Amino acid sequence: MKPFVLKTHHTILEALVQSIDSVLAMHKAEDDIDKLILATLYSLNQRFKVRLVRPKTKYSFTLEPNEAIALRLHYTEFIGTPTSYIGSFVLAVANQVDQFYSNSNFQYETSNSLLSNHSLDHVRHTGISR
Repeated sequence: MKPFVLKTHHTILEALVQSIDSVLAMHKAEDDIDKLILATLYSLNQRFKVRLVRPKTKYSFTLEPNEAIALRLHYTEFIGTPTSYIGSFVLAVANQVDQFYSNSNFQYETSNSLLSNHSLDHVRHTGISR
């Protein structure tokens, strides 16, 4: 799967960090899916905070598919309305992520697989990995 590139400005990134911090503080994970979303948002937010240590006017982040989709879910599951400055920004990002990962970019790249054929055969035959 291809990574998603997020481009933003300093003030928006600060607001996004605060928004994710609020979600992490207020929402408790009810199931494994919630845990995965919140853990990914936490990890992503840590990356954002590290970059904010050295202020710049513009930032660019290469997001793994799970990070980009978690950012989309940040809007759809937690913000829900584009009535605030950050809500409008995250809505735009959510729509971009949705469009980016529709069909063509949401396919596994089997040619660059980290597992060798031997390892895959081992898993198929034994049902376990090494």
